[in-house]
Amino acid sequence: MRLYAALNIDPILPELVCFVGAGGKTTSMFKLAHELKQLNTKVLVTTTTAIFYPENSHSDRIVITNKPDQFTGPEEPGITCLGSTHTAENKLLSIVPEHINLLFRKNIFDLILVEGDGSKQKPIKAPAEHEPVIPSETTKLLGLIGLDALGRAIDDEHVHRPEQFCRITGQAENEIITSFSIACLITSEKGLFKNASHLCQRYILLNKADSAKTEQHAKNIIKEVKKISYSIQTFIISSMLNNTISVIS
Repeated sequence: MRLYAALNIDPILPELVCFVGAGGKTTSMFKLAHELKQLNTKVLVTTTTAIFYPENSHSDRIVITNKPDQFTGPEEPGITCLGSTHTAENKLLSIVPEHINLLFRKNIFDLILVEGDGSKQKPIKAPAEHEPVIPSETTKLLGLIGLDALGRAIDDEHVHRPEQFCRITGQAENEIITSFSIACLITSEKGLFKNASHLCQRYILLNKADSAKTEQHAKNIIKEVKKISYSIQTFIISSMLNNTISVIS
């Protein structure tokens, strides 16, 4: 199954998709971008935080500008990456959310994909007070969890912002991450979908289901979320390693 289909994306309709959480945001974002490029669309990839500077294979063009509101966009279909600065640490820095909203309203691109927070390459995270940064006109919000966090200790090695993770889940540092604690992170007002508009559709992507065992772990997490009666548009179980995607409504 294609990721764009799992997200109910119709390529002829404009979408602003924001990625939050941890466990494969950037990989998933560029996977979706390349799927959409194959459908002959103009795709913008950008961030409200910072991402590693894209490799040549990731995009057709990279634009660095401190005036993205004046950006006219490409003439041909393909993937454009947009940032305000290229740093010495090889990072592409953020665009102001209001400018992303403006570009969306101007219909310069068919679809806009945005990374809305950082995770220090950890499999799971809890947002700080200033996170995530979600453009107000986001139509679809995709929250990611890395399944390799399950069964790990709540510490700096495995969790980005473990103190906040503990406050949300009620656990103590160095305790083990469970299906229930992940469900708490997903459903808490201060958790995965913090700062989300009630107007955007919410999707969960449980990534790194690289075996039958981890796929079952994903299903257990989904059961825990459903027990809490939290509204999710679609649950997606994926293995970017094996290039597999399945959907559980």
